[in-house]
Amino acid sequence: MLDDVCAICIPLDARPTLARAAALQAAIAPASYPDGLTAREAEVLRLIAAGHSNRSIADTLFISPRTIERHIANIYLKIDAHSKAEATRYALRHNLA
Repeated sequence: MLDDVCAICIPLDARPTLARAAALQAAIAPASYPDGLTAREAEVLRLIAAGHSNRSIADTLFISPRTIERHIANIYLKIDAHSKAEATRYALRHNLA
């Protein structure tokens, strides 16, 4: 629909509406995360950086501890970390904490 709005507003030179459409598009665009992290992995990484245990993360996200372990393993591979401390440092450097 935003494309339709732009198609109508461009010939009319409706700059305020075009600016609002661009802002809305930016707000609803899927977030991108560094090093190929998925949204769920970024969420897990935030919770790791906040000091949560695997069990606490699992309970918070309503998934099994085994799934959290798999997410953490994937995160470590993607960010080249070997511990929660290194993962936390990464999260802080990349504004994910």
